[in-house]
Amino acid sequence: MALFTQASLGSDFDRPMGVVGDPVNPFDSISLPLSDGTVVQVFDTKRTALALLKQMRTVGKTWNVYASEDVLCVAVSYSKLLVAETNLVNQKLFSSFAPIYYGGLVRFLHRSASLVLSLTDALRAVGYCVSSSVPYMNNTDLRVAGVNMLIVDYNYKSNPATPSEGSQLEDETPLVFDFTNS
Repeated sequence: MALFTQASLGSDFDRPMGVVGDPVNPFDSISLPLSDGTVVQVFDTKRTALALLKQMRTVGKTWNVYASEDVLCVAVSYSKLLVAETNLVNQKLFSSFAPIYYGGLVRFLHRSASLVLSLTDALRAVGYCVSSSVPYMNNTDLRVAGVNMLIVDYNYKSNPATPSEGSQLEDETPLVFDFTNS
């Protein structure tokens, strides 16, 4: 059973400017692997995840929602959603850094210092042992590294064929939303 369902959140979500209709694979479910080896189904569909992102912006005016004691959903400028396990490193990450989305890039702004870092560098800063020599760019990288975090946006794919498909931390074409009318 999913933590969030379309029945509980509805199906209304924000679309990038110039886009109409449903995203690709709107009924892909979203599951998060946890450090204890279990997998939690967080959303029954991608549409539900996007609906939560809109509700966080319009109803709750909040940037994070605890889906359960194990799962945290964090809005990134209300354009993307980071779904993360609430382990010590991720809790330290989100208490030390605020995720932002600017110019197609997800970056982490330090809350008390003048630092803007990539996810990889922000994880290093909070003590995560990053073994990769290249920065994390997508859900495949995060899954392989065992970060226990997912990026969900309009482009999300549960099983991308290549690393360039699906949600990215650095979009070639930025997702642009007009929130002035809602």
